[in-house]
Amino acid sequence: MKPRETVVVHGDYSLDSVAALFALFLDRNVVVPVVTLTDTTLDTLVEHCRRAISSGRPGRVRRSRTSPHGPNPPHGPNPPDRPSSPAPRNPPTGPRPCTARLGDPDAAGLVLLSSGSTGAPKVILHSLDVLVGEKLKKRPRRRENALNILMVLMFDHIGGINSLLSTLLVGGTAVLPRQRTPDEICALIERHRILVLPTSPTYLNLIMVGDYHRTHDLSSLRLITYGTEPMSEELLLRVRKTFPGVRLLQTFGTSETGIATTTSESSTANSSSGAGPSSSAICYDDDSLTEDRWFRTGDLVEEAAHGYLRIKGRAKEVINVGGEKLLPLELESVLMGSPLVEDCVVYGRPNAITGQSVCVDTIAMSDR
Repeated sequence: MKPRETVVVHGDYSLDSVAALFALFLDRNVVVPVVTLTDTTLDTLVEHCRRAISSGRPGRVRRSRTSPHGPNPPHGPNPPDRPSSPAPRNPPTGPRPCTARLGDPDAAGLVLLSSGSTGAPKVILHSLDVLVGEKLKKRPRRRENALNILMVLMFDHIGGINSLLSTLLVGGTAVLPRQRTPDEICALIERHRILVLPTSPTYLNLIMVGDYHRTHDLSSLRLITYGTEPMSEELLLRVRKTFPGVRLLQTFGTSETGIATTTSESSTANSSSGAGPSSSAICYDDDSLTEDRWFRTGDLVEEAAHGYLRIKGRAKEVINVGGEKLLPLELESVLMGSPLVEDCVVYGRPNAITGQSVCVDTIAMSDR
């Protein structure tokens, strides 16, 4: 394949996928990490990148060109001598591809896909050179004992890419899980004496609900970073109680803005719901920007003392009952404070009188 061609690295974290990511970076390609490759995803990539090369097995690639036999060749949809992948698509004509916005012909790119309101994913192009360069600028001196960091976030997520680059560029060891079950993750923490755990509030809750922190030795942990969703006050209190000697750091980022640098009021960092596009972001949906070029994340925030902001939830999650507005996280936090509730989820349903009504599904606390 040639430099600047768009290459889909199909798969989750593995030695092959990580090696492919950096090999394509050095070869000056545009890399698209995709854990689950669908027809819709491939169509979207071809629309914005003109052509995508799908690589799902070491040494085997497939170009998105039209087959002379159409989508179903004589051997069927997946011939025996070809890797399984979606049928190739016709490269569209019209505006220049998104990847042309890289400008520098020697630049390497990274394409991330985020969910779109119409069902088709949105394409966000980053300069991989800038992403790597930012990490190198902030790189601290190497430790005598290298950090072991567990890759819990997904390979095709901005948080997962950030974790991988941060780990390897400080000379750390990225521990790649075969499965992301709480039992597997906690077993890896114990086995490899993991110091830093990048994760999400939901995952921390699963660890505590399943008592995996009791069945495994997690005493090596020194830092837990969490993001991708808001952290309720009730859950934060339980995490602090469960991991009393571990520093907690909330991160904030989107596919369009990258991971933002945050400052902490105490041990938990809170970040703004509005952010300027990342210095590495080149191609994104301009409809998501304000007139002065701030990105609308769709998050609701509450301003606390000294200018700190607390993320309350997503604007689209608000339940409106006759003009009274409620965020599911607020009620879930109250319910989870009851010793009778093990887990719960709050959501809205249409109501002919009030517009919406509040519904709750709960799991009762079982006797232990």
